[in-house]
Amino acid sequence: MDIDINIGKKIDLHMHSTFSDGVFTPAELVELRKNEGYDVVAVTDHDGAKGVKEALAAGKASGVTVIPGIEIGTVFNTAGIIPGAGDSSMGEGEIELHILGYNIDPDNKALNDQMQEIKDFRDRRNQKLLWYFQEKGYDIKYDDLIRNPGQDYVAKPDFAWVFVNRGYVRNVTEAFRSEKFLAAKAVQRLKQMPYPTKDAMDLIRGADGVPVLAHPMKIKGIGEKGSDEFFDDLIRLLTQLKEWGLYGLECYHPSASEQDSERLVDIAHRTGLKITKGSDYHGPQNKKRA
Repeated sequence: MDIDINIGKKIDLHMHSTFSDGVFTPAELVELRKNEGYDVVAVTDHDGAKGVKEALAAGKASGVTVIPGIEIGTVFNTAGIIPGAGDSSMGEGEIELHILGYNIDPDNKALNDQMQEIKDFRDRRNQKLLWYFQEKGYDIKYDDLIRNPGQDYVAKPDFAWVFVNRGYVRNVTEAFRSEKFLAAKAVQRLKQMPYPTKDAMDLIRGADGVPVLAHPMKIKGIGEKGSDEFFDDLIRLLTQLKEWGLYGLECYHPSASEQDSERLVDIAHRTGLKITKGSDYHGPQNKKRA
């Protein structure tokens, strides 16, 4: 189906399940959205498509249209495209972009092989994080990070929840902001695999999917959020991404105000991109994974 906002349809094209860092299984997410009156949804787990088939089956059973999806974290080099841009927490001239892939084939070998490579890199990173915190004297083991049966996606939010459960911090936000924990410089240097944006887009297209830029208002390193500089640089960025085959722009997302979304919609029209909408739902804020 055409991936675009359809007038008269209630849609959510950005949700995360227990196959990455969400609270609910893919089937539970589909059922939740069905009960809320949604017509079209997509489960877009981070760096993996293992939950797609469960979501598709749930959609078929419930009558909700489910679009096979994924979200891939990438690194974009701004050199020659956005002068002076770059996220200070990354390499020189680099910014982090998240690319959503829709209508992907979840059995595509190239896609799954690359996601496994990213997972292996993340697992090694997680082990280094674990050693770091253990050396600092914190009581934390790898098993503490596993909070769902069969869970094979572990990321920094899982560390944050352990710190909360141990009573080291009051909440996840504090865990991420405290220089004793996830805001420590040594911890911030331990990043996920620096996967190039163009490669991710090519991978999605090779898996019969279409790439969409996720939550543009969360992009760091292209000017102050919401400023004219930010939107001007975003247009430069999108122009390059469109040349690489970008299909759409997530104009409606919790990180975008109503005014931001209006500007993003205008930019999407000007750059010839489809307009999408997603909640980036991970689960109730007061509920953590069991």
